[in-house]
Amino acid sequence: MILAVTCSDPGIIQITKILKTIFQMIQILGPILAIVSLAWICLRSVSASDGKSFEVNKKRIRNCIVALLITFFLPIFVTLIMSITFMKDTFEISACWKEVDSFKVTSGKYISKKSSKEKTGTMIIDPNKYKGTNEDPNSSLRGEGGNEINSTSSTSLKDSLADLALAQLKDPSHKGGKKYWQFMGFRSRVAWCACFVSWNVHHAEYNGQKVSSVLNHKTASCGSWINYCKKNKKTTYYSGNSFTPQKGDLIFFDWDGGGQDHIGIVTGVSGGKVHTIEGNTSNSVHTRQYPKNSHKIYGYCSW
Repeated sequence: MILAVTCSDPGIIQITKILKTIFQMIQILGPILAIVSLAWICLRSVSASDGKSFEVNKKRIRNCIVALLITFFLPIFVTLIMSITFMKDTFEISACWKEVDSFKVTSGKYISKKSSKEKTGTMIIDPNKYKGTNEDPNSSLRGEGGNEINSTSSTSLKDSLADLALAQLKDPSHKGGKKYWQFMGFRSRVAWCACFVSWNVHHAEYNGQKVSSVLNHKTASCGSWINYCKKNKKTTYYSGNSFTPQKGDLIFFDWDGGGQDHIGIVTGVSGGKVHTIEGNTSNSVHTRQYPKNSHKIYGYCSW
């Protein structure tokens, strides 16, 4: 299956905008032209005062009715295709088609048309100032099982990714994930576990080096993250649960045996369990732990 990283590429955004404009024009002009044609045929037949005109124009009438039906069912067909792509984890294709109008391409980059001043919630931790340093030595969080987690003890670039993700537990705005899916340019809620990972990847840094200098990917799709990790020279993808991850590695899950469903960030491994921090878990950010040999673990991305 080909996974398109659509809204990460300004050129593809432009093409998608053009295609969507053509599609919208067909939706508007198609029925108008068909109705006008039908009206013209009817008026011509009435003015002829006989039934021969209807016989002669049967093909034209049929074509007009077909055009009306196509323009009526076309949006339904497109919606069905988009729904299938969501289920098959080609999420970004349908997401970009849906949200492309909210993007504006400027100087080879895409930006959201939304005002940068728009607030998404109370931001307690400023990601632009976070450098993985010990800003608050007394700061700690409670993880799954009540274990204390120090969220500001980064000693490496990989640590900084997990620590910034853990620090999100202190920010009330993590509930609902708005700041994470808005970071990806969406105007309404989407499944945001991959958005959460992308947000942390592009905000975490250690000693002046950004995590995105290694994990240079930004996506709302679990499958796209896997595809990236397989192809990127700086990352290694491990399928299944036999690999022992490190803090800061990405972890993928399969809940029902149907393929990758979810993504998180590893915060540590101890006692035969993998500890994680995940977005869009009960529509919030939560820490979790799983047996290292859990059948739910789909794979890892190590870097």
